[in-house]
Amino acid sequence: MQLRRELEGSWAPTRAFSFDGSTSDLALQLYARFKAGDTLSSIPDTVTSQLSDANVALDDLDGFAQRAVVWDSGFALTPTNDVKQIWMLDGRSMAKIALTLDEYEATTCTAFDCAQPDGTTAHNNNVCTGTQQFG
Repeated sequence: MQLRRELEGSWAPTRAFSFDGSTSDLALQLYARFKAGDTLSSIPDTVTSQLSDANVALDDLDGFAQRAVVWDSGFALTPTNDVKQIWMLDGRSMAKIALTLDEYEATTCTAFDCAQPDGTTAHNNNVCTGTQQFG
């Protein structure tokens, strides 16, 4: 008996998006760049070295994954597709800059509960600015 895999649709943002700092939704920013077909002007050696260690080339990844790798490596894209290094306080990693739900709820922002296809809950607010979260 052959098993059949069932796939569920996924949500993707469709509204206009501006890189003006008005949203803290990193995934939305990366997705918007991917959908726009943006390309990087250069790839930092740190990124290519990490990928090489995993036996992966940047071109093996789709644009969305490329941007996630760049971000996870400590870099960000400017609106003109230049890559700039981000220096975190106290040697924190990029993975540590996200707020916990408790930390987020202590700000002036509201966390919206979003049901995921697997039944778990994710929290999101794409209208809360960084100033509201960390100010």
